[in-house]
Amino acid sequence: MSSLRKIHNLSYDTSGFNSGLVNWYNQLIDKSHDGLSIADVCKMIRQDILKDIAVQKAIDLFLNDPYDGEYDDGGLLNVLASLDMENSSTAILAKLKKSITGIHFIFQAPR
Repeated sequence: MSSLRKIHNLSYDTSGFNSGLVNWYNQLIDKSHDGLSIADVCKMIRQDILKDIAVQKAIDLFLNDPYDGEYDDGGLLNVLASLDMENSSTAILAKLKKSITGIHFIFQAPR
């Protein structure tokens, strides 16, 4: 698979800042769509980096395991719930709505 950098004609951050975010971004763009982890997807959405790609991957991951998360169970759903629905594309919203419809969560009341 081709990297995000090649597919989307992205460049490495050469600003010279040696921050965790810059280092992560430079590693991120060398990954393929299939190589994106839950941590990558959550950070992409939070940092507003390649958000359309991140949301598509997040939906795929969510369908595979609705309880998945970066740090805790359901974390991915929390990230998806944080999206600004007013400014999201119609196609993404339709896919998200279709994804969530029909998924039954089992909640247990705290004891």
